[in-house]
Parts: sequence; C-alpha cells; structure tokens
Amino acid sequence: MKHAQFLALLVFTMLYGCAGSKPTVPTSSTEPQWFKTAMEKSQSFYAYHNLPVPDSLRERTLTISLKGGIEEQLNVGDVLQLAYHSKKLSLKDSEVLADALSSSLQGIEAGKRTPDAADYRTRLNTVYATLAVSLARRADSLTLATHRQIDALDEAYRKKLQAVTTADTRTAVFFAGNYEKIKRLLPIELDLARFALEEYRRSSERLKLIGMSDETLLQSRQKFLNDIRGLMATRTISMETALAQFNARANEDASRSWYVEAANHYGTLLRLSKETLAQLEKLDTP
Repeated sequence: MKHAQFLALLVFTMLYGCAGSKPTVPTSSTEPQWFKTAMEKSQSFYAYHNLPVPDSLRERTLTISLKGGIEEQLNVGDVLQLAYHSKKLSLKDSEVLADALSSSLQGIEAGKRTPDAADYRTRLNTVYATLAVSLARRADSLTLATHRQIDALDEAYRKKLQAVTTADTRTAVFFAGNYEKIKRLLPIELDLARFALEEYRRSSERLKLIGMSDETLLQSRQKFLNDIRGLMATRTISMETALAQFNARANEDASRSWYVEAANHYGTLLRLSKETLAQLEKLDTP
C-alpha cells in the first residue's frame, strides 16, 4: 500500500463517531421528586461517561498490501481508543454532564425551600461536587495515558531500529506505522491537556456555586500542568538525542537506509513535539 493510502485509511478510521445511550436507574418512591430526578440524571451521566470503547475501534487493524502479494496487519486500535475518548469527553460527555449538574443544582435549591430536607440536600451537595470535577479528572488521566502510549511507541521504534541488520518491507511498515501513530497522538495529547486545564477551571467555578472551596482543585490543576509539561520537555530532549544519533549512523554508512528514514521520521516528530510543548506553555495561566 502506498504511503498516501496508508495515511488516508488511518485518518478515516480516526473519524469514526462515538455513540451511546443514557440509561436511568430506579429510585425510592419515598424520596422527594427533585432528589430522585437529580440522582437519575447523575446515574445517567456516569453510565454514559463510563461506556467502554466499541470493539470495532479497539480491535481495528489496517491491511497493508506488500510486494509479492504479502499482506501485513497494522493495529491502530491504540490510537483510535484515545481519539474516541478525546472526542467523546469534550462533546458528548460535556453535554450529558451539563444536564446532570443543572438537575443537581435545582435539587439543592429545592432542598433549601423544603422543610426537613437537609439530609437530601447534603447528599446532593456531595453528588454535585463529585460531578463537577469528573471531566477534569478523566481528562487528566487520559492525557497521561496518551503520553505513555507515545513513549511506548517511541521506545518500540528505537529498539526495533537497533536490531535491524538489513532493510525489508515489513520492517519499513513497522517504522512507518509507529511514526504515523505518534504523529496523530501528539495533537490528541495536547487537546486532552487543554481540555483538562479548562475543565479544572470550570470545575472550580462549579464548586463556588455551592459554597465549596476550590483550593485543592486548583492545586490538582497546577500539579497536572507541572507533570505533563515536565514529561513533554523530557520527551523533546530525548528525541533530540535520538535524532542526532540517527543522523550520525546514517552518515557513517549510507547503506543503512533505515537510519536515514528514522532521521526523517524523528526530524518531523521532534518538530511536532516542540510545537506541542510550546502550545502547552501558552496554556500556563492560573
């Protein structure tokens, strides 16, 4: 398969839409209606929020046709899972969360006007506070998971490169596959980091609506920013070192074409990694 076709197929599969339903759960008939409604909306959010990635994405592979009728399977499920989570989190999950938060706030206000409802109101405060930070926590976790996946692909590329003694098509497919996946994960990592930082700020405002302190949440936001910034900076330095090594090996022996290709790949990845880090630095606002 030609390189352009490979790219087109990978981009196409990443555009697979996300879907899901919002189930409800039964509540006790003795509870106030405003409390039951808020709890049902909350449970609906978590049911949707925790939907697993569809198998059609998780197990997706691309068939690469090689010379001589040979076909190579390239697993792209690792990239598609993270792309799915990123898209779902910022669009569908945010929409369902807004409904659940609104219902909880309405219930809390109703509880203030209802005699002997202090217990229900207190319970809804806890439900609301947990909902308020749910997307920030998930985006935080997914950003770090994406970074780890990039590191794993990077490490696999370098180990494979050290073991190569002669050029062959299947090895070239492996290198091209890892390269393309890292290229697509870098913007996903940045999008998730941006969403996490924005969502931490929105979470802070939500907590203020019910009179809760946001100090711990803002500390979590700063820790996340420091952690991901440090990880990205470390990766950039590592890629600079690798690129220098690949260029040196290619210059030592022109017959080792795989080092020339590796230098081309890592020249692009280094540039993208620097751009990602620069974009993250722009988000470094309180």
